[in-house]
Amino acid sequence: MTDRLLKRRPAIAQAGCIVLRRERRTPEVLIVSTRRRRDRWVLPKGKVKKRESAADAALRELREEAGVRGRLLGPAGVAEFSTRDGRVRIEYFLIEYRGEARDSGEDRLARWCEVRSAARALSHSSARAILRAARPQIDAYARARDDSGMKRNGARATR
Repeated sequence: MTDRLLKRRPAIAQAGCIVLRRERRTPEVLIVSTRRRRDRWVLPKGKVKKRESAADAALRELREEAGVRGRLLGPAGVAEFSTRDGRVRIEYFLIEYRGEARDSGEDRLARWCEVRSAARALSHSSARAILRAARPQIDAYARARDDSGMKRNGARATR
């Protein structure tokens, strides 16, 4: 298929997520293995269903692929590329980890990594670029968590 034909077709809409948690003082990102190869690592993502927002799709994909619940923090960026099936457009969102989900449907490995380690482990350059571009937002999330700890515990954090 030529590039000209790919540009005419609407892009395949997908949603993905950068899931964050704080362990000790360092933010960590959740990565999952692909369905076909457990040695390939990706950010959770998938197709947006009809009448579903991209943000809702990201939360659903997180639950399905990683067995995790989360709280939407905001947009993280967009990746676009071409595949055999057509042009793909993935809207990524920052999501705060909220715990394990009861209804995980897929058998994938999941791994928490510091941001740099996650970027190195990711198999696709578009996901690495999104994660690196979201680094200022991830750092702001970590700082906000520090600030809230300081407010709860007085003048200094006791973590």
